[in-house]
Amino acid sequence: MLTSQAEADLTSLQRKVAKTKGRTVTIKAPTAEAQADLKALGFKITQLPDKKVKVTIPTGGAAAAAATIHNYINGITGRTVTIRVTKADQVNPINRGNANGNIYRRAYADGGMEQHVAQIAPGGSMRLWAEPETGGEAYIPLSPAKRARSTAILRMVAKQFGYDLEHFAQGGITAFAGGGLGGFQYSPADPTATLGVSAGWDRYSSAVDRVTTAGKTLASALADAAKKAGAVRDAERNLSTVRSRHHTAAQLAAAEDKLAKARTASSAAVKKVTADRKALDSADSALGVKAGTKAVTGINLAAYGKQLAAANSANAAWERNLATVGKRAGSDVEDILRGMGDDGTALVAALAKATGSQFTQIVNQLKSLAPTAQATLADYTAQLDAANKGSAAFQANLLKLASMGDTALASQLAAQGDDAAAAIAAAAVKSPGAAAAADKGAATNAALLTPDDLANAITVLGVLRSHPGAGIADVIAAGVDWATLRTLAPKIASQVKAISGSDTFVQQMRGQQVAMARGGILTQPTTVLAAEAGKPESWIPWDSTARSRALLARTATAFGYHLTPMRGTAAGAAPVQHSETHHTWHLHGAHQSLAEQKADLVRHMTFVG
Repeated sequence: MLTSQAEADLTSLQRKVAKTKGRTVTIKAPTAEAQADLKALGFKITQLPDKKVKVTIPTGGAAAAAATIHNYINGITGRTVTIRVTKADQVNPINRGNANGNIYRRAYADGGMEQHVAQIAPGGSMRLWAEPETGGEAYIPLSPAKRARSTAILRMVAKQFGYDLEHFAQGGITAFAGGGLGGFQYSPADPTATLGVSAGWDRYSSAVDRVTTAGKTLASALADAAKKAGAVRDAERNLSTVRSRHHTAAQLAAAEDKLAKARTASSAAVKKVTADRKALDSADSALGVKAGTKAVTGINLAAYGKQLAAANSANAAWERNLATVGKRAGSDVEDILRGMGDDGTALVAALAKATGSQFTQIVNQLKSLAPTAQATLADYTAQLDAANKGSAAFQANLLKLASMGDTALASQLAAQGDDAAAAIAAAAVKSPGAAAAADKGAATNAALLTPDDLANAITVLGVLRSHPGAGIADVIAAGVDWATLRTLAPKIASQVKAISGSDTFVQQMRGQQVAMARGGILTQPTTVLAAEAGKPESWIPWDSTARSRALLARTATAFGYHLTPMRGTAAGAAPVQHSETHHTWHLHGAHQSLAEQKADLVRHMTFVG
């Protein structure tokens, strides 16, 4: 969860990146959290000595970089959503008039008749997908962990239906084919960079330092002047002593010379005291404190207010000079100088008054030091070719590692997918021995539980321990989504089986071995694992053929029932009771992502009403 300051820093940078034409942006140093997030997103952070940082945009351009930051912020911070859900349930009630039993088409959590209508299946449910009469179905997992692939599938389905998929992370108004509101989206303009609110404090701190330094200098000058005055008195006493005694001309001359030098030194010391006192008075006046103040303790708000006003005056002058330069050199040069902040105020003031030739020469040099990126087809093609070449080599190396038997290493590098992974893959294919050792380590690492997996494992084991006979639905109700549970369960199988009363959960997990763990668009019936528990199973097509009826009768016999036609309804039909329920959920998740809120909604739809 982002702190408010880190989010503000990232938002400010995102706006600056969106406007820049170069590869770097200089900003006031953001929080450590924001800097760590930027590095994780591929941005390079260079610390500058003036409490600023230089942010280097990753390959892909400013627009893509701004979108990356924008999407990251929206993935972290959420919003309050009120959703009204209308759900229609079909219920096939049991016919109480058949005391001897019968077979009915009633849906249960662990099996039953398929309803071939568009629907959202809750986590943990079982069903057969893509039967012939559907003409193909889309299987789209709602788990946030599978969001990238699910979005790609959703986009493909939308295109098949004649739609396009648009992402509105913060809401928006899109264009309508038959007319309507245009696609304009408003966002507040990025505030113009100023010298900053810290400029007033910087001025105050500097002024306080000048007063303190001037006070120390004056104190030192006063001490030196007192010492020099003492030397004059000593020289005067010495001359008086020489004159009162019998002395030579040389002795008298020496005494007189010593006194003359002492008086000269004392006079110089007095002059320095006068100069240093004026310097202190000037520093006091500049700070806004009483003349003669040699040091400031605590915060003098009156003095700070004076410095803050001076900072605003300086900022106004800086803005006027920037505007003057911008009119003559263009907005790009103005942006360059603005990015220098307080360090460039003197330069901006001088440039605003510079002569034509001198101005042009300096502006050209500034532009050459801060080049702007120009989007060209040639540059795009070159970058795309380089990316394709690198991706092709990485892919070939991963496939070779897999063919060498180093599948764990190949899988881990494929998941990492960055330049470092590509370099490791290239080195591994050249050293089979080292690759085998790395593969062993990767396999061991893959078997370890991540911190998230460990937390989820504790939840699963806790539910099974505290609720003997609990099943998949109970675990999902406790907050572990189905996608996570499916990959986690095999890793903690021994711990699960050691819990008394976990048989129901184990059997249900065994019955969920459908080859759709990653989702997909199916155009033919799906192959499932049959009779995996070692017990007979019946697979009966609903085509009313003699074989199907024979299989149904045999199954009924195995269950201890006698199959008889239902009375009062057409063959193969069942009474259906329709009910409609309305639920309203308020998802108060100010710091939940939209994906997390959707997951919560699906979980509520599954277990409420």
